Amino acid sequence: MAAGSCEATAFAVNGYSTTGIAFPLGNWHNATTKIPDPEGSVGMEYISQSDFLNGIDLIFTSALVGYSNSSSPIKERLFEVQGKLKDRLRRPI
Repeated sequence: MAAGSCEATAFAVNGYSTTGIAFPLGNWHNATTKIPDPEGSVGMEYISQSDFLNGIDLIFTSALVGYSNSSSPIKERLFEVQGKLKDRLRRPI
């Protein structure tokens, strides 16, 4: 997510394994144009149905990989990414 963090950020920084998902959001913060824009309007936030369904598949697959006892390249890569995330979050702004 380029515009912030989430609840898992604090856990990841402190060494816990986390996973998350972000959906492309239409009318972010209910703005129909860029924020702030005096010519803009207010609209309902939305995500696409296919993004939502693919997200469900991703969450399900992540749970399977995370709880399997066997080693796999995907599972090993998850821990590698988590280490890189910790380094990024600890960097001063």
